[in-house]
Amino acid sequence: AIRSFGTRDLGIDGLRVMFEELGYVMQEEVMRFETKRVVARWLAPPRAPDGFPPLPRIFLSELDVDACDEELKTIVDAVLGRTAQGEVRKSQEEEVGRVARWQLPSAKQYAQCEKM
Repeated sequence: AIRSFGTRDLGIDGLRVMFEELGYVMQEEVMRFETKRVVARWLAPPRAPDGFPPLPRIFLSELDVDACDEELKTIVDAVLGRTAQGEVRKSQEEEVGRVARWQLPSAKQYAQCEKM
């Protein structure tokens, strides 16, 4: 399962592309968790090569940031602001040991989000 934010290209539609290129197929089913403001979908795996175990389903979920209050929107924007639209896969930061292309939230931001 991969959790994301429904903003820019960091949500389900932005992340699904990477898996579809590997043969995964997005399913029509949409799961909505209204109280948590989360939408989720899943991708069916391609057939595993002979002699290998079946590949896992991939579940992608995103927080509906537009449904959140302004304080949370501000925090999300501050944390993700480093990632420009359309650049989810252009980073080479994984080569230097960093796999997230956004800034980590501060302890204060994390504590604020935890209360929401």
